[in-house]
Amino acid sequence: MHKDQGERRSGAFSCLMAAMLLTALFLGLYALTGVTEFSPRLSTQVLLFAGLSLAAGLVLLQPVRSIKKDAWNARLIELALYGVYALALLSWLFYLVSQINYITNMLVAIDGTKLSLIFVISVLLIGAAWVLSLMTALLFGKSLRLSTGADAEQEVQHA
Repeated sequence: MHKDQGERRSGAFSCLMAAMLLTALFLGLYALTGVTEFSPRLSTQVLLFAGLSLAAGLVLLQPVRSIKKDAWNARLIELALYGVYALALLSWLFYLVSQINYITNMLVAIDGTKLSLIFVISVLLIGAAWVLSLMTALLFGKSLRLSTGADAEQEVQHA
């Protein structure tokens, strides 16, 4: 394995671990504090997409860490990592939509002008999770391309 490829693979694994931790923290925080006077019930979409992102990410942890040179499986894993990113992004967007009454209230200054700490932490947790998920997919894809380039380079040298 090319040294830079190993570092990128390790970076992808670390990013995915961090993204899954942040997603789990977000889900817990949202489940505990998501019902407010501005949003009377938890959003099914937020729970669904964040839960799917977490589940898919946890399933992909082992393959990201130890995928072999089988390019077909590696490409499927890369595609699945972009799926984790998309699910996390959707949960972030649906969270903002579910809090639209609160956001509007703060912007118009009806009941106050300060954002609550819980809201800010929730936005940052799931926002960081989808950014880290994207970084995971990008790093993993880059390690695949380095692997393919190194393999092609070895074949040329042996020919």
